[in-house]
Amino acid sequence: SSGINAEWPLRPGVVEGVEPSISLPSTSVVTSGKPLTLICSVEGAPPPTIEWFQDGVLIVGETAEKYVTDGESGEYGCKATNMLGTVEQYVRVQARPEFSGGEIFLILLIVGFISVLLIVGILIFVRTNELDRRMKEARAKD
Repeated sequence: SSGINAEWPLRPGVVEGVEPSISLPSTSVVTSGKPLTLICSVEGAPPPTIEWFQDGVLIVGETAEKYVTDGESGEYGCKATNMLGTVEQYVRVQARPEFSGGEIFLILLIVGFISVLLIVGILIFVRTNELDRRMKEARAKD
């Protein structure tokens, strides 16, 4: 006897495969230059391999479920593949400026106010000099 204990006929276990599926948000907003972590929640049997894309270009070496962007706008994609199929999903990342709309409005308001004060100051200075010149001319005539 060889020490192998097997019943005849052999009945291999049946493993059902599951096509890959992905769950990604459709849109994310990030402050320009700040990293954003995208998670490609993948399921499937056998476990799918993952590839990441930015604007349709493969990001070489990125094969984990998590991908950290560099804060750039673009369309990021996750592609999951196993022997039963391939599925891909994309998320649009919008990078917004450091300042919000309210902050920009406040800055413009302050700059506008300072500009008006500067113009009024210059006008007062010019007008005062003109009055002084006229008074000196009037005294010279006397």
